[in-house]
Amino acid sequence: MPLLRLKALGNEVSVFASDEMLTADLTVRNSLWRWLYPKLIRPLASIPRRIFGESRPVTVSDTSRPKVKYTGRSVVEVDQDAPAEAHQLAQEASKIVWYHTFNLGHGIVTPGQFDHAPIIEHYRLPERLEGKRVLDVACFAGFWSMEFERRGAAEVVALDINQARELDLPPVVRKGMSDEELDRAMGNGFRLIHQAKKSQVERVHCNVYDLSPDVRGMFDISHIGDVLLHLQNPAKALANICRVTKEYTIVSDIFDPRLDREGTYPLVEFRGGREDCVWWYFSFGALEQMIRDAGFRRVELLTRFKYGTRGSRQQMWHAVFKAWV
Repeated sequence: MPLLRLKALGNEVSVFASDEMLTADLTVRNSLWRWLYPKLIRPLASIPRRIFGESRPVTVSDTSRPKVKYTGRSVVEVDQDAPAEAHQLAQEASKIVWYHTFNLGHGIVTPGQFDHAPIIEHYRLPERLEGKRVLDVACFAGFWSMEFERRGAAEVVALDINQARELDLPPVVRKGMSDEELDRAMGNGFRLIHQAKKSQVERVHCNVYDLSPDVRGMFDISHIGDVLLHLQNPAKALANICRVTKEYTIVSDIFDPRLDREGTYPLVEFRGGREDCVWWYFSFGALEQMIRDAGFRRVELLTRFKYGTRGSRQQMWHAVFKAWV
C-alpha cells in the first residue's frame, strides 16, 4: 500500500517508499487535469529524457579473447582456448532455451531471459544457510536452488514439473499449442547446470498444487519466485507452501502499482483469455494480503525494486516478502 496519499482538486498523488527508492504516482480525476496531463504535463516531463537519453543497462563485451559460438535453440559462446569439456558444455547449452542466466566460466554465459545475479542483494537472503533444509518451488533452471546450496544449505529440494503440458496454462494458450509443444521436456537446463556445478540439489517432480508434507516432508525455509502470476490458483499454492514450511518463506513476484491507486481495497487484474501465460497482475496490497491469508503468522516486506528481462530497460515492479510461519 502507498506510504502516503495526497489529494487536491480531485487528483491524487500516491507515494511509495522502500529502502532503495522513493516513487510517486499521479492519479488524474479532475476533468481539467485530464485534459492538461497528456497535452502539457506529460510532454514537459519527457524533456529531460529526450535531451539526455534513456537510461539503459550497459553491456561490456570481453574482446580480449577470441570466442567460439555454438548455435542451436540458443547462441552460447566459449573462449577459443577453453578446454575440450568447456566446448562440449557450450554445445549442450546451445540446445536449450534458457530462463535463468548462469556464468559457467571459460566465457560461457547461458542466454537466460532473466539475469538475477546483479539484483540478488535485493532478496536479502541469509549469508549462510548451514543446517537448513530448503525448498525451491518451480525451480526452472535452478538459479535459486544452486544459490541456496552455495550458501551452505544442508539440503536443497528443487520442485518442478517435467512436461510443458503440466504448466498451469490459460485455455486459450493451451489450445494454441501442438502436442509436440505440450510434450516438450522441462528440466534440461537444470540437469546441465546440476552436472556442470557438481551439485547435490535434488530435483523432485511435483506440481505445487499437490505439495504436502507427504511429498518430501517439512522444510526450514522455502522459496517461490515469479510464479504466482502464472498460477490460476496462487492462493492455494501459497497455502500448500505454508504447510510444509517450519520457519519462513521467501515470496517474490511482480506487481502493478497502478492497481493500488483505485479505491481502498487491494485489487487484482484478471488476465485469463489473453495469449500469454499470465493469469493475474497483482496490486502490491493484494499480493501482500494474499500471502497473509495463506496462513503465515507475519509478513515482512524486504524490498521493492524494478527489473526487466536481460538487456532491456528495468521496467517491472518487483516485491520480495519474508513470510513467517
